Amino acid sequence: SDIKDFENLIYTFIKNETKSSIISEIKGAKSFLEQLNNSSEYKIVFATGSLLKHALLKLQQTNIEIAETLIIASNNLYTREEIVESAIEISKLYYGVKQFKNIISLGDGKWDFQTAQNLNLNFIGINNHKILECGAVLFYEDFIKLNIHQLNNNPHIKFPKELLTSMN
Repeated sequence: SDIKDFENLIYTFIKNETKSSIISEIKGAKSFLEQLNNSSEYKIVFATGSLLKHALLKLQQTNIEIAETLIIASNNLYTREEIVESAIEISKLYYGVKQFKNIISLGDGKWDFQTAQNLNLNFIGINNHKILECGAVLFYEDFIKLNIHQLNNNPHIKFPKELLTSMN
């Protein structure tokens, strides 16, 4: 298919471009995700506007491990809301949850914030100050400054039980 061919082309290009400078994680991301994975209170799924192979490459280069099933990419989905809604539905199946009580979306882009607003999700901005200009209330420079205790005790977030992360 055309999308698959385009995905392979982009993947090859990015892989070649990153041979000399590997993509690095936002500071503390791997540790933060490990904290969440070790907690029984949180469930994680990635929703990304990128194509799946590119998302997998980024995760591989940053040494972040997550089941491929939990990476929902834009390969066959056309709106940002469809990507996030699909991620939520797939995570329900994967984790055996009928309904999430509360979802927190983390993201570093304007579209992450707008999509969370459109879907009435809690949102935490990471690494990109421009998110504050969009109206985000919660923002952290990196994941070193964000931890589970802050999530549980933040007055802007109803007691969180699930986490949806976004990556571009």
